[in-house]
Amino acid sequence: MKLSVVLITILLSMTCIAHAGSHSLSIQKNEDTLNFYRGDQPLLTYNITRNVPPEGVDPVYGRNAHIHPLYTPAGQVLTAEFPVDHTHQSGLFSAWTRTTFQGRTVDFWNLRKKEGFVEHREVLKVNKDSKHPSFTVKMAYVDLTSGSPIDVLHETWLVKLVSADEDHTVFDIKSTQLNVAKDPLIIEEYHYGGMAYRASEQWNAQAQPTPPTSPLMQVVNSEGLNRIDSNHKPTSWVQLYGDLDGKLASLTVMAHPDNFRYPQIPRVHHVAPYFVWSPQVAGAFTIKPGDTYTSKFRYISSTGQPDSSKIKSISKSFK
Repeated sequence: MKLSVVLITILLSMTCIAHAGSHSLSIQKNEDTLNFYRGDQPLLTYNITRNVPPEGVDPVYGRNAHIHPLYTPAGQVLTAEFPVDHTHQSGLFSAWTRTTFQGRTVDFWNLRKKEGFVEHREVLKVNKDSKHPSFTVKMAYVDLTSGSPIDVLHETWLVKLVSADEDHTVFDIKSTQLNVAKDPLIIEEYHYGGMAYRASEQWNAQAQPTPPTSPLMQVVNSEGLNRIDSNHKPTSWVQLYGDLDGKLASLTVMAHPDNFRYPQIPRVHHVAPYFVWSPQVAGAFTIKPGDTYTSKFRYISSTGQPDSSKIKSISKSFK
């Protein structure tokens, strides 16, 4: 009888260990991607290899150096790639729009102009720490307007998984842009461009066979402003949410207090499901040769819409 009890206890213990292990945090690298997991559940994918647009779409829109898919803890996909209305937007990506370099106008955002683009260059580090796995990658802002490609900025992303459970996944991106050219890059005053998020096509009214009668994606910011009122209003965080696969899902993005012109200004589109941190809305600025421009952001992907108290709690540790 005692032996049976001991065996049952051992089996239960082994089951608990296996269950705990199945929810451990990890990172996996292959030739094409870097991936965060919680147990067997994928959390996000960074694309090393250039993803090719679908048939019938101009190959100029091919992209790497971005995060897609980004998942909620329930497996809902929060991001889109090659959306029908803005094909140049993919997942979480970084690009300046109206810039001046060597006296020429360079747009790294709108790929159809063929003035510039951003591409992945190198995986610098993969940290397999079981509590906070992370990776560091390098990408390049390439100018095409001189007749031959010129690297203007080298941008590194340090992407760190902070925590993940059944309700929320929290990760940080630290972006550092180094001017590697011999001339300054002027980021001109403009209404969008920067660190961006393109949301699921399920939130895109233009992707639906029947026009929806109400907005598919809602927005609220740290000041309680909605999608229309939050555009170009300085804020510390923006939350986008709506129905995905029959369940409520959300992504909250926080800007770090050390960021340039904090609280930063976002471009929140009134129709398309995307937003972008755009400090140049407040005026032009320059990244000189050899200088760096650093910004930090925290992302919270959620099944359901986290309440303001949860957001405040998470933001307190983002210091």
